[in-house]
Amino acid sequence: MTGIKPPAWITIGLLMVAAMVLILHLSTTGQEFSRYNIGWTGTSDFFSTLDRHTTKDIVRPSDLGGYTGATLLLIAPDHAVTREEGTFYRDFIARGNTLLLADDFGSGNSLLQSMGSSIVIRQENLSSVDRAFDDASMVVVHPVRETGFFPAGSSLVLDQAASLSGGEPLLNTSVFSWVDSTPDGELGAGEVLGICTVMAQEKIGSGTLYVLSDPSIFINGMSDPGAPYANRLFRDTLADTPGPLLVDAYSSRTSHADTIGEIIQLVRSTPAYRFMIAALLMAALVFAWQRRFI
Repeated sequence: MTGIKPPAWITIGLLMVAAMVLILHLSTTGQEFSRYNIGWTGTSDFFSTLDRHTTKDIVRPSDLGGYTGATLLLIAPDHAVTREEGTFYRDFIARGNTLLLADDFGSGNSLLQSMGSSIVIRQENLSSVDRAFDDASMVVVHPVRETGFFPAGSSLVLDQAASLSGGEPLLNTSVFSWVDSTPDGELGAGEVLGICTVMAQEKIGSGTLYVLSDPSIFINGMSDPGAPYANRLFRDTLADTPGPLLVDAYSSRTSHADTIGEIIQLVRSTPAYRFMIAALLMAALVFAWQRRFI
């Protein structure tokens, strides 16, 4: 140990710090909807398009206070929202902000109920003859009024979407669609063809609540299903929304990582932690040098 010269140890220390930074940068996870998942079911592609200088994570509902003209994205929630927490969301919208909830079978209904919204996410899959890729659950949907998210006449393709009740419809399926209660992708006994709503809006105070019954439009595998679908345009419009863009990291599955990954991502997203770890490594080297351990 004593044969190694001090400059060599300093070099080793710097390499250790560089390796730590590289590990933090490349770390990933396999959890569905996670922004750290680079696979088919992750949302890393969408989050890579967000401007880190104008996008902010909301780690608790009380952090929503004080915003005006902002847009909050809540994708695939899995945390039941209490009535008290719902008040923060409702007040946020009422001040002239926008909240887009994208959920099908998660805890989205608890948020809607806590805010007193009339919109309900029905807990059954949709199937349609108007489909993509010869898969009945890959439902093609069309705007019924101007949304601002994509041009009139365009369409989206959703994967295993639910249907909505309440609010003002913005996106509907074609009349050749049904609630697939079986589910087997076939029109069975008791299942009736008809138009179903998959996106609706509701005015709350000076702001607007939007509900989309399929969070999978944000996953990597659905980012660009090809022409003539406007999935990519829909996502790019949200990423480039005017005003502050907020991402709910309190109840959304997009903030999830594996156990070790959660620690890594916490360090990765907090400059103070990265600086502290680097400082501790260098301090340990200096201490060992002064004590003649090296």
